[in-house]
Amino acid sequence: MGASAPGCGWTEGWAHIWHMWTTNDPIRSYPGGGSVNLETATWGDGYDEGDEVEGRVAGAVWDITDSTNDDSWNDVWDVMWNVNCGTFAEFWSQWKSRGHAKHGPVASIYQSTIDYNTWPTFSGLPNVTTAEDTPVNNAIDLWAYAYDPES
Repeated sequence: MGASAPGCGWTEGWAHIWHMWTTNDPIRSYPGGGSVNLETATWGDGYDEGDEVEGRVAGAVWDITDSTNDDSWNDVWDVMWNVNCGTFAEFWSQWKSRGHAKHGPVASIYQSTIDYNTWPTFSGLPNVTTAEDTPVNNAIDLWAYAYDPES
C-alpha cells in the first residue's frame, strides 16, 4: 500500500473502503499474515504521501463516515452521486463547494496524512496599546477578526 499517484490512490482506496464498510472493520488483513488499521494510521509511519496512498484514502473516508461522524455518510454519498471525482483532492473540493461540514472531516483526513487544511487569516485587527508590564485579559477578541474556511 505504498504511494502511487492521486488518481490511483483514489481508485484503489475505494476498493478498500467498500470492504471496510461491508465488514464494518477498518483493519486490512494480509493473506500471508499481518494487518494494519487504516483508520488510525498517521504521520511518521513511512506513508506520509497522503492522497497518493490507497490506504490513506480509505482510512480518511472511513473516518469521515464512521460512527463518530455518522451523519457524514449522506454527505459522502451526495458528492459521489452528483460529481465524478478522479482524486481525493477533487472529492474534497466538491465536498466543500456542496456545503458539507468541514471542521471534523478536515481533522479526519489530516490523521490520514492528507493535508488540505488552510491556515486561518486575520484582517482588521485593531491597534491596541497597553501599559508596559500591565497584563490585560481579553484585549482583543481574535474570533471577531479571524476567518478559517474549514473551521
